[in-house]
Amino acid sequence: MELIIVESPTKARTIQGFLGDDYKVLSSMGHLVDLPRNTLSINVAKDFAPEYVVLNKKLAAELVKASGKAKTIFLATDPDREGEAIAYHLKNVIHKPVKRALFFEITEKAVREALKNSGEIDDAKVEAQQARRILDRLVGYEISPILWQIFHRNVLSAGRVQTVALRLICEKEDAIRKFTPEEFWTVKCFFDKDKKFFATLEDTEIHNKDEAEKVESELKSSPFIVEKFATEERQNKPLPPYITSTLQGDASTRLGFTTKTTMRTAQQLFEGIELKKGRTGLITYMRTDSLRVADHAIVDARKYIESEFGKNYLSPKFKIFAAEKSGAHEAIRPTGVGLSPESIKDSLTVQQYKLYNLIWQRFVASQMTNAIYEHSAIDISAGKYKLYTESDKLKFDGFIKVWPAKIKKEIPLPELKKGSKLDLEELLKEQKFTNPPSRYTEGTMVKELESKGIGRPSTYEPIISKILDKRYVCKQKAELVPTELGETLNKILISRFPDIFNIEFTSGLELKLDKIEEKNIDRLSVLKEFYTPFKKLVDDFNTNKKEVKKEISQLLDEKCTLCGKQMMMRWGKFGKFIACSGFPECKNARPILSKTGTKCIKCDGEIIERRSKKGRIFYGCSNYPKCDFVLFYKPVNQKCEKCGYPILIEKRRKVICPECNTEFNETPDNI
Repeated sequence: MELIIVESPTKARTIQGFLGDDYKVLSSMGHLVDLPRNTLSINVAKDFAPEYVVLNKKLAAELVKASGKAKTIFLATDPDREGEAIAYHLKNVIHKPVKRALFFEITEKAVREALKNSGEIDDAKVEAQQARRILDRLVGYEISPILWQIFHRNVLSAGRVQTVALRLICEKEDAIRKFTPEEFWTVKCFFDKDKKFFATLEDTEIHNKDEAEKVESELKSSPFIVEKFATEERQNKPLPPYITSTLQGDASTRLGFTTKTTMRTAQQLFEGIELKKGRTGLITYMRTDSLRVADHAIVDARKYIESEFGKNYLSPKFKIFAAEKSGAHEAIRPTGVGLSPESIKDSLTVQQYKLYNLIWQRFVASQMTNAIYEHSAIDISAGKYKLYTESDKLKFDGFIKVWPAKIKKEIPLPELKKGSKLDLEELLKEQKFTNPPSRYTEGTMVKELESKGIGRPSTYEPIISKILDKRYVCKQKAELVPTELGETLNKILISRFPDIFNIEFTSGLELKLDKIEEKNIDRLSVLKEFYTPFKKLVDDFNTNKKEVKKEISQLLDEKCTLCGKQMMMRWGKFGKFIACSGFPECKNARPILSKTGTKCIKCDGEIIERRSKKGRIFYGCSNYPKCDFVLFYKPVNQKCEKCGYPILIEKRRKVICPECNTEFNETPDNI
């Protein structure tokens, strides 16, 4: 019997279906061996030696027993650093010779080929993973306990990369607050009665109404002369197949998926879906920054395109996209292009279908012909002013047949001769104001992290999920907005660790991890170089934590009703609260009541946010205990359209009537 160990039960089930009774496929359930959760477990004095433990001894015993009966043992965990480390630890638990198999797609052909070409565990990849694990553990476990003492909350954490992501979001919010809108005006001139043919004033800055009226007067008194009319053929090229960051970005903007939803769904598609013809993986490995595509996949895609759409839709040449990383990794593509999304829709969940459709369309389109447009442009003069208009008319859709793309502007423009005079039908001037910087969405956050070299394909989703789960950041519609806790934490950490949580430093450390994998530097030198200055900063932070506490506290213009001292705002286990500055001698304190703007339906009070003794948020009347009205979900100041109940509630990211359970499509901004 041959034994194969993977980390996922789903993947094990898919592979077992391919190979039959000659093989036994078991799962390690992720990391079987790891650092324990409650202690640092890094022996700094002994060259940062990690002190690993077996997380599931019962499962470990089962794997050891199965390996004792196996003729050959294949470790086939994910083909990345994390998977390599899992394989390394499995080998040490089993204590028997093993072979390393890399499954970049879970299909019968790919699995059998990978087993046939199995090799050894890549020690350099393991070193790089362990270096990252140790660095992250040192930062988290040395800074976080100090934060617990400052905020009196043992759920806070600092992360080597997550703090930099939080910094980016906070800096964006600060830029939005400091932004001052600037007035400007635009001018459009219409030259036909149907208002279809118009040109826009170019190269003229108009700052206020007076300037706009002056420009309007001068334009109306000037002849409009065609300076240039030109048409040319333009082509729009298809995009390359997806890598992790571009998939997460498009899934966010096109499908409204969170990064967590995207990666969870992609994992399901990779590990295997039960189709009518049997269980198989539908996409290649989804954590990749490589644009390489296997030759056989390109050939299959080209055959499909010619068969389904015709030869004129097939790119004349193989389209090879420059790979950002060399090696065996591919871009994210369907494992079989013949499995069109529509043909297997009944076997997929809604989310699986949407994501698979996105991946399939993008890959097929990448081998199709360019879209061809007829681009028309007109330059017009009016005295000292210049106007311009343009239009694109689609002549041949090419890849757009599969991958819908927006056309800039498709309005009919008349063919005009140079020197022709145009009659002005209407002039429209419009006041506008410059917009503040846009907040990050999950998709644009991933793009920003990638562009700055922060994190890697396997870490983008955990970074964003962490800062959301910790409530350092919340979502308003799709935008990432720092909470008061997040901004306070960011201010403290950036001021005390300016280099450690610096964008360039973090990016440079990522490159060093890559160099460890490439065997250009060793793990110990990277850890030593990092830890010496870091430890000094941690010690200083710990020494000065009382000063930090004072920084985040705020004296109020209010006297204590018990002792007469000033009241102050402090941070505690459940957030901010108001307490006497004479603490601990005087223990007068009260919560900060957060108003919801919703009136109580039983009395004249207002519904406010409260916390139970166990820290659970609920919403009750401000006249408590006289009024006992309570809600366990955030109220929305909106009447139910069906039953007339005066309050709706936010529940499961939906707006629901608590009286008749009617769900409403529109959701408030803060859900």
